[in-house]
Amino acid sequence: MALAELGRTYTALNRLDDALAAYERAIEREPWNSSLHMNRGMLLAAQGRFAEAQDEANLAVRLNADGIPEWQFYEKLMRATNQPVPASEARRHLERWQTTQMARAH
Repeated sequence: MALAELGRTYTALNRLDDALAAYERAIEREPWNSSLHMNRGMLLAAQGRFAEAQDEANLAVRLNADGIPEWQFYEKLMRATNQPVPASEARRHLERWQTTQMARAH
């Protein structure tokens, strides 16, 4: 997790190449961590590297299909690149969000 924190610090300092390197090292250690893939994808998108960012977004939602932040990033990236969000995926995301909201209310 220290590498993820380093990635966040480099991002805050606008040292995006260093941040990417930190996330890549973190992903080598924790390839199952959807947040790491999502954060790396955000950096790639910020650099205009949308195809690579899309790969990371796809992987993030596969790794954490119930993750609201992962789906939000996926949808935002799809819209930013003028790609339609598949209705079935948008519906699943909405259902997950509604389920989460209902669970929090009880």
